[in-house]
Amino acid sequence: MKKTYLTILLSLWATLSWGQEITVTGTIKDEFNELLSGVNVLIKGSVTGTVTDGNGYYELQLNASDTLRFSYIGYEIQTIPVEGQTTIDVILVVKPYKRTTKSAIRNFFLKISSFFERVFSIFQK
Repeated sequence: MKKTYLTILLSLWATLSWGQEITVTGTIKDEFNELLSGVNVLIKGSVTGTVTDGNGYYELQLNASDTLRFSYIGYEIQTIPVEGQTTIDVILVVKPYKRTTKSAIRNFFLKISSFFERVFSIFQK
């Protein structure tokens, strides 16, 4: 009988602690304090997420123990554990400039020219 009560109690505790869903909101800006629209906000390890609106605002329902991943083209990716917070404002930093090599540029133009050759061959038929 004690084992039954203990099993029920543990099952109830696991259910309550595992599924604590909260709503997290926030704004995302760049290092110059400009609001960023179109930033991807994903729950790490899943495909669930959202995109910031024109004012850099996002809202997402998730578990209190989840981790958020913020990504935007040209900016460093940030990963922030939620840890029960309901407001997470983020400042994204521009990726450092990478020097482009001549071979990378050459390969790019070879791929582009190959693509256009295929497209033009279709229209010539």
